[in-house]
Amino acid sequence: MPPAERRAGVDYRVIDVRSGALGGQLVFRIGTVLGESINNQITALFERRIILALQGASSPFVFAWDEDVAGAILHGLATGRNGIYNLAGDGALTLEEIAAMLGKPCVRVPAALVSTSLALLHSLGLLRYGPEQVNFLRYRAVLDNRRLYAAAQLGGRF
Repeated sequence: MPPAERRAGVDYRVIDVRSGALGGQLVFRIGTVLGESINNQITALFERRIILALQGASSPFVFAWDEDVAGAILHGLATGRNGIYNLAGDGALTLEEIAAMLGKPCVRVPAALVSTSLALLHSLGLLRYGPEQVNFLRYRAVLDNRRLYAAAQLGGRF
């Protein structure tokens, strides 16, 4: 299931629960989490010698520093804040911008080639991820953090 559909499903379940007897909840929609010890499929994209991007997709990324995420959660617990908030740094970066910041080249490849390659390598058991990752990169959610900053008066590292 694409990430946007998963997020929407979670949001609807939270709304159902919030309208029930449990009262309020604090829910964060979190961008890509970065930190000194964070290693995941997104950070792996940035560790290669060449940053690969999909042709025809801007693939913007929003980031949150791991300590900012922990701080927002602690702030929410300490204040009893309720609501659904986007938790991400200010703005978004494209893969070209990220590559430039890292001093690496960015090469655009056709989405169909990436999808076919992932399907083949996944079916052979050589990769954990399949062709569904293409849409994950093609249709990145850009989270607007203004509501969180206004409600909680929080500021982040990025």
